[in-house]
Amino acid sequence: MLTRKQLWRLNAAASEMQRLVRGGQARRAVKDLCHELTRVVLILQRSCRGFIAKRLAQEQRNQRERERIFLRAVVDLQRYFRGWKGRMKADARRSEYEREYQMHRAATMMQSMARRDQATKRVNNIRRDRLQLMNKSATFVRKLWLAHITRKRYLELKSEFNTHIDSIVTMQRYVRGFLVRLRMWREAIRAEEELWSVVEIQRVWRGYLGRIRWESKYEDMFKREMAAAKVQKLIRGWMHRHRVNKIQRKLARGEFEKARARFKSAQRIQSLARGVLVRKVIRAWRERIITCVIHIQRHARGHHLRRKLWNQVLHQRATMIAAMARGYLVRKRLMNLIAKVIMLQRNYRAIKASDSTDKRRKREETMMHRKAAAKVIQDKFISHQQRKEITKIKKGEAEAAKTD
Repeated sequence: MLTRKQLWRLNAAASEMQRLVRGGQARRAVKDLCHELTRVVLILQRSCRGFIAKRLAQEQRNQRERERIFLRAVVDLQRYFRGWKGRMKADARRSEYEREYQMHRAATMMQSMARRDQATKRVNNIRRDRLQLMNKSATFVRKLWLAHITRKRYLELKSEFNTHIDSIVTMQRYVRGFLVRLRMWREAIRAEEELWSVVEIQRVWRGYLGRIRWESKYEDMFKREMAAAKVQKLIRGWMHRHRVNKIQRKLARGEFEKARARFKSAQRIQSLARGVLVRKVIRAWRERIITCVIHIQRHARGHHLRRKLWNQVLHQRATMIAAMARGYLVRKRLMNLIAKVIMLQRNYRAIKASDSTDKRRKREETMMHRKAAAKVIQDKFISHQQRKEITKIKKGEAEAAKTD
């Protein structure tokens, strides 16, 4: 019963040690997994925040660009208005030859614009076909590359499984050896415990016999010699048995130490094998995480490239719209020019038909008055702009001084 109880305690202690070790390994693996997932989540958060910040910065740049374009448009309108006024003054003094020359030049310009529009359409068609061909080629190359990667991974896994057959057989051999050595160690422990039990029973029995002899010595004095001889015989037998028992215990202890060394060796082999298995599992998990991260990066880069291509398309469309608008403005300006020239011709012919000195003098006075009024308006506007610019410069210098 004592032996079984002690053996049960040893088994319970071994189970508790295994439970604690496995629990520690599992906690360490879960902790590493949480750390890796936290790192991946932080990387994704950083990428998302960078993308949002870039988008906000792009919106701010677009807002500043719109303001600059609006200011440039206002300046251009003013410039166009002043140029139009100057051209009106210059066009009023042109001759019939210059009008015909301008008409011929306008016709040539319209022809060149029409040819440019046709060439632009032809180039856009060529560019669209080329982009479609490039997209199709890129898709085909990506399909071939993915097939190559998948085939290579499959062959590597197959070769790795074929190369690990000897390792699996070796592990089975070590495990079976460990089971045999464990059974031998348990048998040695049981034999040693039985030997110690026999020695303990003998010791108790000899103590009992010794006490009986010690009591009988006082009762039977005449049997002293025989009792002494018998005691000597028993003592010699005890000494021999004690020596034999010491030798047996020494041999059993040696066997026990050998079994313990074998058990420790088996434990070491088990720990190495478990380490290899855990490393394989962690390596596969890490490869899966890296594959997921690469997949996310590929989608993000594709989105960025598509946005860039779409911006280029928008820029091309804006250029085409601007070209068409400029062509429309040029044609409209030409038609206005022709209409004004015709109006000037009609007025000039009417003036020539009904020409008089008083009417001519009144018209000249009206023209001079109109010129003087226009000059006064221009001077006032220019002085107002100059004062505005000076105020802005002074305000900027004051802010710079405060900042310093």
